[in-house]
Amino acid sequence: MNKRFYAPLIAATTIAAALAGCGGGGGGSSSGSAGPFGGLQPNAFQFATTSNPAPVSPTSGVATGGTFVTITGSGTLVAPVKVFFGTSQGTSVNILSNSASSTQLNVLSPAGSGTVDVRIVDGNGVSAITSNDAYTFVPAPPPPPG
Repeated sequence: MNKRFYAPLIAATTIAAALAGCGGGGGGSSSGSAGPFGGLQPNAFQFATTSNPAPVSPTSGVATGGTFVTITGSGTLVAPVKVFFGTSQGTSVNILSNSASSTQLNVLSPAGSGTVDVRIVDGNGVSAITSNDAYTFVPAPPPPPG
């Protein structure tokens, strides 16, 4: 008696996303300081070096997360695209423009604390850390007296 096993098709982008999310995919081992970026090669994305438009805007948001952040730079991104604030992944990534000379995307910040580097992870690797990628989590304001 022949038994057949049917497995669902998994798109290559789904596999790449899983590898990028676990820090693998580049052949290196993940160290404590590398976080989700261990073993990933540099990608083409470069943060803008001018203040207009700002590379990360706004440059700060509440520690509870949920701040809508616009990231501007250059270098074509390859799906899947993820944005990390330190080692925490942002959500709702929306690519507004994507070309070698002008790339812009929006993302909702995760919860966090302190000042962190914003990193773009795509199908080719991870963006380099620069002086233009900082984002600071600030305490949420207290509720109004009631």
